[in-house]
Amino acid sequence: MLYLLLIVTLVFTLFNYKLVKKDLLHPSFIFSFMFFIYTFMCVINKKYFAITLHLPTVLVITIGLGIFTFFAARGEQTTGSTIVEKENTLKKIIIPNAVVFTLIVIQIITIFSFIIYLTDISMSYDKTSRSLSEMISLFDTMTKFWIPTFEKLNVAVPMFYRIGNPISTAGSYIILYVMVHNYVINKKINVLHVISVLLLCVLIILNGSRSPLFRVITMAFVIYFILSYKTGQIEIGNRKNLLKVVWLGVGVVLLFIIMLFAMGRSDKIGNLGSYLFIYAGAPIVNLDTWIMNNTPRLFGGHASIIGEQTFRTLYTYIAKLLHMPHLVHGTIDAFTYSSNGIEIGNVYTMYYKYIYDFGYIGVIILTAILAWYYIGTYKKIKKSSVIGRFSLRLFIYAYLFNDLIMSTFSARFYETVFDAPFIKLMIIVIFVKVFYFDHNKLKVWLNKPIRIEKFSEESYE
Repeated sequence: MLYLLLIVTLVFTLFNYKLVKKDLLHPSFIFSFMFFIYTFMCVINKKYFAITLHLPTVLVITIGLGIFTFFAARGEQTTGSTIVEKENTLKKIIIPNAVVFTLIVIQIITIFSFIIYLTDISMSYDKTSRSLSEMISLFDTMTKFWIPTFEKLNVAVPMFYRIGNPISTAGSYIILYVMVHNYVINKKINVLHVISVLLLCVLIILNGSRSPLFRVITMAFVIYFILSYKTGQIEIGNRKNLLKVVWLGVGVVLLFIIMLFAMGRSDKIGNLGSYLFIYAGAPIVNLDTWIMNNTPRLFGGHASIIGEQTFRTLYTYIAKLLHMPHLVHGTIDAFTYSSNGIEIGNVYTMYYKYIYDFGYIGVIILTAILAWYYIGTYKKIKKSSVIGRFSLRLFIYAYLFNDLIMSTFSARFYETVFDAPFIKLMIIVIFVKVFYFDHNKLKVWLNKPIRIEKFSEESYE
């Protein structure tokens, strides 16, 4: 069955590559390609981890690939060619340096406040003095696996961090968008923009999680390639694009290995092959193990409330706001072992939580929503003008693109869109778009004198 799945994922990958006319950023190609890579990693490690798959797992993954391919085929029937922006729309997005400098100051204050927080946690835990990397590792472990212990410490979050974190995070993501947007136009980068983005990366590393850093990379990559496509600087289907993607992937892997040292996890380097398999391959094996041990039904899952695990971040946020602790349920992401007794992590692809909450029918419904959003939004971006302004649609799509890639890992899309940090991010970004980037539109709405002809109908979004 393992080799059957390899053939299935390869066929879907090649078919989608042809279907979307060699568009490497098309969601259906990305989705198929990632499952092929994970399956290929399982084949490579078949003997070491004694991997065997079963028919239900192959069918689940095949159905998901089929759903994305179906939406892609429908999109190709209705999608015209990508709009290439006219020269007079190639305008820089201007943010005064004073504003960027103020944001940088807020970011620095936020970073130092969080370091103080890490120190307080370390001292409250066992009164032991630790290096910064050790404190990062302790914080990451406690917030992921020792949650009751972490809650008992009851260490107060510094006020500067509580206020500064959402502002600095949203601000730096906006700066990232503007930096890439302007670079596509004039091939120049503002040094202050680079500093702001780097400080965002520092704050991410301090939190002990690498996934948000991966999001920064994929977001910049998607914005650059989409805007380059739309300005005619990059041609869809060009083989050079494939090489750029390959080199980017190699660079990301090397970066994440280096980050193991910064986060106090250098002990993982000794068994690097197994460590990489846990992140790229093992989720499929874990899904298969769970399915075979639980024999899910077609309709109905094991959840005590609707979408208990799929929408867990939403329930957690509501519980915090409304003081309803009964809405919070523990994670089902238990550590799993291969059939020959080797620990292979606690992630099971996105399908695990879909099936747990809703049964096999959840695979169809929730994957269809995923395909509808990504493919539909990508089609709209290709058909609309985005160069001369800050596009909220492109910003959100580029931000969530990482969750499409990570669908082979876990149900990241639903975890992200219903999570408190994302909701706060969207509130701030929309506020900045309306009251700064689109301030002239407000004047139109308020019937104040303005030259309306400056704005095309396409610019409204």
